[in-house]
Amino acid sequence: MIKRREIFKKNLLYIQKFNSQGNNTYRLAINKFADMNNEDMSVCEQEEPSGLLASEKIVSFNISEDVPNSFDWREHNAVSPVRDQGTCGNNLDFLYIVFEYIATEDDFPYEGVKQSCDPIEDVDKLYIDGYTTLGTDEWSLRTAVSRQPVAASIRISEDFRYYDNGIYQGACGNQGHAVLIVGYGGEIDEEKYWIVMRLVEL
Repeated sequence: MIKRREIFKKNLLYIQKFNSQGNNTYRLAINKFADMNNEDMSVCEQEEPSGLLASEKIVSFNISEDVPNSFDWREHNAVSPVRDQGTCGNNLDFLYIVFEYIATEDDFPYEGVKQSCDPIEDVDKLYIDGYTTLGTDEWSLRTAVSRQPVAASIRISEDFRYYDNGIYQGACGNQGHAVLIVGYGGEIDEEKYWIVMRLVEL
């Protein structure tokens, strides 16, 4: 208990000092990770999938394609509420496990524990025959997001744990974190940004 209190005090001072600086484009806040240190958070690291599956395709989009200057799938009721992943380290499970099929949550509920998936019978299933990986340029990502939400993995640093609001411009870190990109914005003369959904309820 004393250890957690000391970690919390240290992180609180970090957050207060950051927010007191007047040149940041985003703010931090106390949340469920405020009593955890780097060692605690290291157990949340989850390996990202490597290699290509036989059903995977890599695509890029032509820069001449007409896409809107901004788009937000939340305004089209295409994004579900934030689901807390439960035990840290499960966020990639939400996005990167390639299933043979998808069933409804009522038939196959998420339990937040590491275990083998049990086969299910006699329920309606949506079968999946492949997926697509985007090229590395931002235009391809922008074009893809204008068509549907896109799963992505980002490398986060310490302050991302406490992100509260604003346009995040922190440095990249070493910990992998899965997000769902649900939109983007920014006119030519404005700050450009991505709208991402974190898979943790704060």
